[in-house]
Amino acid sequence: MTTGIVRCAAVAAAVAAMLVSGAGRVSADTASAAALKAAFLYNFVRFIEWPSDSLPPSRALTICIAGDQAVADALDEMVRGRSVLGHEVALLRPRVDDESVKACHVLYVSGLDQRRAVELIDRLAGAPVLTASDCDNFAELGGVAHFFVDNGKMRFAVALRQVSPCCRYSAGSGIMIPLFR
Repeated sequence: MTTGIVRCAAVAAAVAAMLVSGAGRVSADTASAAALKAAFLYNFVRFIEWPSDSLPPSRALTICIAGDQAVADALDEMVRGRSVLGHEVALLRPRVDDESVKACHVLYVSGLDQRRAVELIDRLAGAPVLTASDCDNFAELGGVAHFFVDNGKMRFAVALRQVSPCCRYSAGSGIMIPLFR
């Protein structure tokens, strides 16, 4: 296992339980990679607390998908008419190089090479944005979550240096990530 990266079995189990309980109605046996990524993204937000100034009670929680139409379509279907933590869910499909990505609460990007991934992470430094990608080594490059396939199963890794182990506080971003709710 790479230093600084932890596979989040507890969160994965919670996400799997949510999937089985009906959030998104995705079967692990038949789900596409896009549907699984969408389900992970949708359910990640249940474990996050954003600073009140970035997500006041009246504001929609914004999940942004850049570079993966299939994940965006699956998430769009999943969030339609739903709310999370008392917030309506808004789905945006920004371009990665657009400054509007700073307004996202969750940003999933696909199709980036490592250079562009680092540029994006640097641009978002200090912003309360949970970043996720399937870009190789995304968590090691400074992103928060990296999706990957291991032995035919969708997995994710979380960068410990982005999330302090003692209080689950994402360094500089103001995002609180409690282990359990």
